[in-house]
Amino acid sequence: MNKYIYIVLFIILYLIFYYTIHQDEYKCDAGHVYSCFVIAQQKADNGYYDESINFLIKACEFKSKEACSIVANAYFLGQKIKPDIKKANEFYKKACELGDEDACFYLRNKQLFIMR
Repeated sequence: MNKYIYIVLFIILYLIFYYTIHQDEYKCDAGHVYSCFVIAQQKADNGYYDESINFLIKACEFKSKEACSIVANAYFLGQKIKPDIKKANEFYKKACELGDEDACFYLRNKQLFIMR
């Protein structure tokens, strides 16, 4: 009987530990933008830039103009990821639609910026 109690206790503790570690991911998946930013920062700090961008893209999908702008800038400048002007423009457009004036300025004047 004691053996089963220890097994059940171990499973409960494991699930609590697992949830605690992954709770920001669950929150991000549920639309909590701040959690997406937290995970993106953790991933970037550990050198996982592609994963970091994916969490920022998720935050952008949840209507975060800041996240859309960060992703657009990363693609435009090629910050730790391969530069992609088409993707940059896509995310600048989303950021502009969400009210980011800098993104709108870029879109109105992008011919000035693209001199590569």
